[in-house]
Amino acid sequence: MNISFTNKILFSFILVTFLGILGNLFVIIKFGNIELTTKSILEIQTALFTISEMKKNIRLEEKLINYYKGKADTVTYNRFVRTTHSFNRLVKDFRFKTFWADNNIRRAMNRIINNHNDVISKFNSRALRAKYFKTPMFMKVINRKLGTLHKGFSNLISLLNNITENKLTEVDRATRFMDSIVIFLLFFTSFVSIILCVFITKSILVPFRKLLVGIRLIGEGQFDDTIDVARADEEVLELIEAFQEMARQLKKYRDNLIETERLKAVNMLATSVSHEVNNPLMIISGTAEYMRTIKGDKDNELKEKMEAIIDEVQRISSITKKLSRIKQIILDDYSLKSSAQPGDGSLVNIEDSAKEKKK
Repeated sequence: MNISFTNKILFSFILVTFLGILGNLFVIIKFGNIELTTKSILEIQTALFTISEMKKNIRLEEKLINYYKGKADTVTYNRFVRTTHSFNRLVKDFRFKTFWADNNIRRAMNRIINNHNDVISKFNSRALRAKYFKTPMFMKVINRKLGTLHKGFSNLISLLNNITENKLTEVDRATRFMDSIVIFLLFFTSFVSIILCVFITKSILVPFRKLLVGIRLIGEGQFDDTIDVARADEEVLELIEAFQEMARQLKKYRDNLIETERLKAVNMLATSVSHEVNNPLMIISGTAEYMRTIKGDKDNELKEKMEAIIDEVQRISSITKKLSRIKQIILDDYSLKSSAQPGDGSLVNIEDSAKEKKK
């Protein structure tokens, strides 16, 4: 199947455009994943800050418990209650993060919440009975729960750091993938460009160079040379065929013009010859007619000679008239085999040359 040059260019453009759009879609999708991952990382960093605030609250609660053990007053108790409320608000903010869907994060945070609730419950159960609040066993239980809270925070921070590392790994992988896509598109585009350059060179530039050579040959008057193009596109072949047809028409026009000029020159020469020859012929013919009339009756031999002269004059006059009526030049070969050069005996056939051309 012969595909035209225009369609080849169109198909190449569609292919490059399709691959470019496909690469852009991959990049957009990966960029969206990177954006989501980056938001998750920022969210985790925010959660780590929230955890640090929680730890500050826990340390403050620990100080208030120790302070309340030495001095049980309402101000310390109210401050402890406000601190627990602040902790609960931080827990509420923490639960609205996207990573809350992770089971390990949720279990670790629930353990922290349960341990914190146990500390608050035990504190509230003994806060109003100061003599029981100060017992070593009670404080040991409180300190154990607080230690468990600190361990729970360390475990939660470790889990969040692991998630952050995994997210960073995903970002790095996606970035490398996008780099690979960009490099692939760059090399593919370069490859297609090289193929197009080679294709254009073979399909257009080479035939056009041959066409240029043909134009120069026509300018030099060489109309018989043909442009040989083994392989070319349909549009280029049509152009070359149109050019060769133009060359044939120009050759025909040139030949006709040359023939016209030759005939014009022959007619001018024939007119001059007729003018120059007819004048003396008229004198010869008149003299011969006079001699035949005056002395022909007395001398038959003279009469025959005068009649022969008159006939030849009429023959010459007929030839000069035919010369002025020449429409084409037709040659008859009268050359002898012993002639030194071919065509030495070629003569113009005046009779046939004076006839009208057959269309």
